[in-house]
Amino acid sequence: MNLHEFYIGKAFDAYEYFGAHLTKNGVLFRVYAPNAEKIEVIGEFNDWDGTEDEMIQDAQSGVFECVQKDAKPGMMYKYRIYQPDGIVMDRFDPYSFGSQVRPDTASVIVDLEDYHFSDEAWMKKRSKNYDLPVNIYEVHAGSWRKNEADEENGWYHYQELGKQLNKIGMLVVQDQIWNRVTINRALHKSTRYYMDEFHLLLKEEQTAAYSVEIFKRFRKWGGIPT
Repeated sequence: MNLHEFYIGKAFDAYEYFGAHLTKNGVLFRVYAPNAEKIEVIGEFNDWDGTEDEMIQDAQSGVFECVQKDAKPGMMYKYRIYQPDGIVMDRFDPYSFGSQVRPDTASVIVDLEDYHFSDEAWMKKRSKNYDLPVNIYEVHAGSWRKNEADEENGWYHYQELGKQLNKIGMLVVQDQIWNRVTINRALHKSTRYYMDEFHLLLKEEQTAAYSVEIFKRFRKWGGIPT
């Protein structure tokens, strides 16, 4: 990572530099705290006592780092920050790859090599499409849907949540197709839309209502659904 780019907000790979990273000598902790007088890393690996694990600042960069040989994946940790005014605070790692669930606030060491994506071939072949518009759909999963069975936190795991996104995903796909219909209509073109196993869209009330509405719109706007 280029520190100058980080200072001006253009370092998009900062997560590869900051945070807790496994090395052959232990876990490398690195954090940016330019106003700190001193920083220690504390956690399960040192009984939350950072006396022997003071982080060293790289020149006057504001970047503090240290290697902790006893730290392991799954262990919790925080940064103990000593301010110039004498105040001492234990803080969450803003670049941590794992964390406790509320109301607890510790960061968790994660082995990033535990999971490997299998889409490398597709990533190399895909078009960048930098000259084309893009739609981004965002949702705050924690407030969008609650897990009533989990009385303590009320959150779904991502694997559990993913199964519930099928309906939303189909609505997004149909919305994209509708956008194409409107674009083609402005260009005086017809849009042919082939739907395989259309009856599956009618099983859920939400997708059924939207699918029927989209079907009617297609017909009126020059689409040819089949």
